[in-house]
Amino acid sequence: MKRRVFLCTPSAGTDGEFSHFFQAGVSLSDQLRLVDSIADAEVVLVDAHRTLPNEASALIPEAQESGCRVVAIDYSDDPHTLKLQNVPGINRFLKRSTVTRKLGVSTGLVNYPVTCSHIAYCVREDILAYALARWGTYSRDLDVVCSHSEELLWQHGQRARGLIAEALTHRLPKIYSAAIGHIGFRGNEGRNDVNSDYVDRMLRSKVTVTCQPDRWEGDYRLFEALACGPLVLCDHMLRPPRGLRDGEHLVFYYDAEDMLEKLVYYLENESERIQIADRGHQAAIAHHRAWHRMEQACF
Repeated sequence: MKRRVFLCTPSAGTDGEFSHFFQAGVSLSDQLRLVDSIADAEVVLVDAHRTLPNEASALIPEAQESGCRVVAIDYSDDPHTLKLQNVPGINRFLKRSTVTRKLGVSTGLVNYPVTCSHIAYCVREDILAYALARWGTYSRDLDVVCSHSEELLWQHGQRARGLIAEALTHRLPKIYSAAIGHIGFRGNEGRNDVNSDYVDRMLRSKVTVTCQPDRWEGDYRLFEALACGPLVLCDHMLRPPRGLRDGEHLVFYYDAEDMLEKLVYYLENESERIQIADRGHQAAIAHHRAWHRMEQACF
């Protein structure tokens, strides 16, 4: 029998993660069923990033009266802040960004005043649908793709990405074809709509290089790249998404020098590169979809 779930609609809007993960995850799950009222629910899901404390507090009495568990999922960036942690009556907390980073290096796990589980980002269904519809259109004619640019060196919180873009731009051997730098639209538009130029470029790539922000671990780009099927090189993660292993589904690097060394190795070792890329793509679409995240929260 499906578990009945009520989604608390946040006043801050229903775009971004609420649309991609909460709504899509519950509606696509074969283990969850969306209901229209707390009285009919077994679990109340709250988007902690977009829901104000007074809004969350207002639904607690009805949830307790109905015997519902209230689960708050915090997809915000700052690892040091757990949204809604001071709201009494929330039964469970999950948070995406739980790792402290300094100058782009993961240094430790945050200890929160309440019990909090890790929940990663996942494959966006709209990007995957677009990628699969275009699958085979391109022949992987680009050796390397990276959506970061050198200009990030001078942007607060983006220096690690800038260093990777700088290394690729100036130190990658010229025998390899590369597309380095931002493409398509930026900001909230890219987090709500499919940036077709960005996805097309990854579909053309043999290897896509990603790098996380300086101050937190886990971003959209990792799963966007895995959805498109190249080998993914990502800077080291202290808490990677569950089941994704270095050298089996993707390749982690520690700095620009390590990234360049591993990049050249895998460009020169096609069979090994393709095997890891295929395993990473299959793992992402088999185990890291929106419904997996919402089922994790509800069970």
